Amino acid sequence: MHSHHKEAHLKSLGDSTLGIKVEQYQQIIEGISFELVLNIPFTGREDKDEHFFVYANRELGLLLNFDTFGGDIVNSGDVSYCWKPHHGYGLAVVTSSCTWIDDEQGGYWVGSLDCREAIRHNIAKLQKHGNLLNPWPTGHGMVMWLNHYVDMRNHKEVAAERIAMMPAWVQKMINL
Repeated sequence: MHSHHKEAHLKSLGDSTLGIKVEQYQQIIEGISFELVLNIPFTGREDKDEHFFVYANRELGLLLNFDTFGGDIVNSGDVSYCWKPHHGYGLAVVTSSCTWIDDEQGGYWVGSLDCREAIRHNIAKLQKHGNLLNPWPTGHGMVMWLNHYVDMRNHKEVAAERIAMMPAWVQKMINL
């Protein structure tokens, strides 16, 4: 029952939910200034036409990727970032997979979080409790996972190939 209330609440706020249709999800992320930078069609299970999408947010320094399943459902994905909390490590608000990097300004998080559910809420939480870094600091060490669900090649090779396909402004933003 709790999940139905959460889904209804997120929908009432214009936020994303699990199992969301691709078109609706794209409207949400484009409404918060994400721009499509890569669209790779692929054949999924049961010979369905699928897509792997990469979006970037120029202002916030965010890189978001997701693939489809069944042609019209957001399957999996994440949003990657570099983030400096206002106070210390900021662990109470970090709800993602991340690594702390010490630097001369006190340090920052290099991380990613599941982008399918509550994307607006999660980005707002990061902004409220810290600063998203743009461009990403040199030497941040981000490991990018840019594979779709049927692409089982080495993730580092796939990431390098797909980053090279992105516009120069995105490559400069993520500083790899």
